[in-house]
Amino acid sequence: MKTGWIKIIFIFILILLVCIYGCKKSTIYEDEVTSELKLSQKIYSNDDTLKGTFTVRNLTQATKIFHFVNSCQFGFLILLNEETQYNEPSGCRESPSEFKLLAGESKEFEISYSLIDNDGNDLPLGNYEIEAYLFNTEYKVTQPFQLK
Repeated sequence: MKTGWIKIIFIFILILLVCIYGCKKSTIYEDEVTSELKLSQKIYSNDDTLKGTFTVRNLTQATKIFHFVNSCQFGFLILLNEETQYNEPSGCRESPSEFKLLAGESKEFEISYSLIDNDGNDLPLGNYEIEAYLFNTEYKVTQPFQLK
């Protein structure tokens, strides 16, 4: 009975170590890299296009390489009451990609979004959030905006 538990614990620790050290390439730490989300305005109407910039900046003295499992590197969600109304991007190619940031360098991702849901309908009026993120990371930035 004891050897069964020892095997389970050993396997669990082994899986945990593989995940921690094997997945480290795609983790962004706040003290090494910052991200910022800027919107062109905070109040929109249904006729407007939401425009903004998501910026990732390397604060270290070393080159940072970000690896992605497909062609998608950046995405964003439009949320109303914590429910996803729109998810971008879709249709990512099945080819790995990456980008490098030298020490002090930054990369910008432009956002241009017609205020519609995933079905192509106008969003209802309300208080929204846009959440921008790099794929394969848990790092994200959220900004509120209004649709009047």
